[in-house]
Amino acid sequence: MTQFNIPQDFKLSWIYDLPFGPGGRRFKSGPMSQILGGWTLSAIQRYRSGDPLKIYTYSYGYDILYNPGYRPDVLLPRSQQTLARRKDVEFGEGCQYLNPEALADLPSTPNGEPLHLGNAPRWQPDLRGFRQVS
Repeated sequence: MTQFNIPQDFKLSWIYDLPFGPGGRRFKSGPMSQILGGWTLSAIQRYRSGDPLKIYTYSYGYDILYNPGYRPDVLLPRSQQTLARRKDVEFGEGCQYLNPEALADLPSTPNGEPLHLGNAPRWQPDLRGFRQVS
């Protein structure tokens, strides 16, 4: 699994010539023909599913192994890592999506160094962010 794993990505481009003016069905002549004639509408739309989530713990220094963050330990199976289905989560409502009990911070030494690297995958295969519409 990579960050580029996007299962659905729909792109739509369209062009529509408005039916006004000398070549159109309405206002073929006169001042309205001059004002409204020759206009074209166009758009590019994109609808895609969410990116795979990556979950890191930043409790430790960044200088060990040039690591930007450590992956946590997974405690619960994939089916219990979320509290709500994605389609039930409302934007702006503050509904909790991820289960905080599913992952744990790494045990560390008294100096604050992690005792092992986490066992969580780099990219969560079943956990995705929200869809993107542009």
